[in-house]
Amino acid sequence: MSSPRIVLLVALSLSGANVLAAPEVSPLTPEERSLLAAVARVDPNFRASDRARRHHAPHPESGQPVTVLSELVFQRQDGLFFGEFMSYNVSFAPYSNVVSYSFDAGSAFRGETTAMVNGDDVLVTERVCGTSGCSVSVMLNGQPVLER
Repeated sequence: MSSPRIVLLVALSLSGANVLAAPEVSPLTPEERSLLAAVARVDPNFRASDRARRHHAPHPESGQPVTVLSELVFQRQDGLFFGEFMSYNVSFAPYSNVVSYSFDAGSAFRGETTAMVNGDDVLVTERVCGTSGCSVSVMLNGQPVLER
């Protein structure tokens, strides 16, 4: 399964957009903090940071750089994120109100989640795999809608 950031960057390249080479790292905006806080409110396992790496492409009309993808920046400690994950990734495209995040804790324990924020509502889809198999769940505002 491709990561969302690779798919987005490939789609931009195929559509003729020139993705600018050097992403910038800077603090989250108030709007980004609000988006991530909405996700954290309904998913107690969600982790955020206060900085994002922003990838840019030229605006099709003005040519000015615009952010097309933001990835949160996390620090490893002793080789792990948050003391338990070999990898932990959070990304979102500006103005989409969709946050994608994934983790890999090793030993076949990994997962991918997408959270869609619409006003006060947050729809979360999650796929988690462990040694005994995988499960899929859908939650609306923290309440289970589907679990398999």
